[in-house]
Amino acid sequence: MEIRGIWGVFYKISLWLTRIASVNLLWFLFNLPVAIVVFNMLLASYIGELIIFFVLLVILVPIVTFPATTALFAVVRRWVLGEDVNIVKGFWEYYKQNYLDSLKGGLFITLIWSSMFFYYYILTFNSLEIFTYLFYLLLAILFVFTIHFFSITVHFQSRTLTILKNAMFFTVINPILTIEIIVVSGLLIYLSSTYFSFLVPFFIGSTIAFVSFLGFHRFTSRLKIVD
Repeated sequence: MEIRGIWGVFYKISLWLTRIASVNLLWFLFNLPVAIVVFNMLLASYIGELIIFFVLLVILVPIVTFPATTALFAVVRRWVLGEDVNIVKGFWEYYKQNYLDSLKGGLFITLIWSSMFFYYYILTFNSLEIFTYLFYLLLAILFVFTIHFFSITVHFQSRTLTILKNAMFFTVINPILTIEIIVVSGLLIYLSSTYFSFLVPFFIGSTIAFVSFLGFHRFTSRLKIVD
């Protein structure tokens, strides 16, 4: 029986909050090894220690973060399509189902992210502030490209190379969606890290995934993707 009125509104809000928090907590738990490495990087006292943790992070991200984030997007996709899904069972099934594609794409994308941070280190070390804004622009574009990689992986049956090419295509062809993802994700990350850090394990990842895939699905529903 459908609950109507003000109680129906409260019920729907609580239902969505529970969904978002549950899948985000799963995603966070799967990424716990990465979170521990990042935490230790922030506490590193000398450059050698920082390099060791950075290398470990580069190894872990494709193996751990990319499959977990793909599973997160797969669950969120079901919600955007108006379908129900058992969060725990669905997350684990999608994690296993898309692991290899996530790993292969993750290796390539992690290499690009690593190169960007190396580039940032060179800029900082040589005080090349004139290129800093260009770096941030490229970083934002890379972020959207990565988001599209996850959306395409869970929404289309394609080879890894095709997924990567389509991710770049969507990033470039629709600047409005690109700006939307950058602004909304940037705002969520800023608010979470500055004012609501205690909510990070419960909402940040799944909220970004939901908003991003919603925009992605709205755009791709008008297109025909060729494998």
